[in-house]
Amino acid sequence: MIERLLLLLLITAVLFAVCCIFTRWQRWRIGMVTDKAAGQPTLLYFWSAACGLCPSQRRHVEQVAQQWSDRLAVRFVNADEEREQTAVYQILTLPTTIILDPQGQVRAINYGLTPAQKLSEQVASSRWQVASGK
Repeated sequence: MIERLLLLLLITAVLFAVCCIFTRWQRWRIGMVTDKAAGQPTLLYFWSAACGLCPSQRRHVEQVAQQWSDRLAVRFVNADEEREQTAVYQILTLPTTIILDPQGQVRAINYGLTPAQKLSEQVASSRWQVASGK
C-alpha cells in the first residue's frame, strides 16, 4: 500500500514538473513571437466578439495606446482565433489585459474591465522598474 502511494506521489511530481517546464517553454516561445518593440513595454489585450465588456475595454486600451503612442507596443489578441497565445497566458476571463516589460516579463495582469488610468499607471510602473533595474 505504501509503495503504491509513493509511486502515485512520484508520478504526480513528474507530471507537475513536465507541465511547469512546458508552460515556461510555451511562454518563452510565444514571447519571442509577440510583436513587442525593443526597449518598450507591451500591452496585450485579449478580447472576443462574444464578450460583452470587450468594446468598453477596447476604448480604454486605445486611450492608453494614444497616451503612450510611440512608447508602448499594443497588441490586440482575439482569444477565439489565437488560442495558442491565449493558452500560454492562461486567459480564462475576457477581457484581460497584460502588461509586459521590454524584456517580455509579465508585470501586471488585469481580469475584466480595467480603467485607462490604471493601465497607464501599470505601463509607467513597468517602464520605471526596467529603467531602475528592479
